[in-house]
Amino acid sequence: MNVRWSYTNVLPQCRACNMFNQGRQWLMGREIDKRFGKGTAQRMHIESRQTKRWTLRELNALCNEIERKVEKYNPRD
Repeated sequence: MNVRWSYTNVLPQCRACNMFNQGRQWLMGREIDKRFGKGTAQRMHIESRQTKRWTLRELNALCNEIERKVEKYNPRD
């Protein structure tokens, strides 16, 4: 759950890869490194193994950040 909402962990995959091929993690890791810099996938893997307790303030800030990004790509007319 530590990297579930991470911007670097949000990339599209087809249903077959995501649902039936366990996300093809090795290939996804290569794509993450290509887009966000070498070593990003490894850092995410390490972070995903650590224990983190989210505070309500952190979760609210994360929700606000996601809403701003969505609004950027889907402006209301």
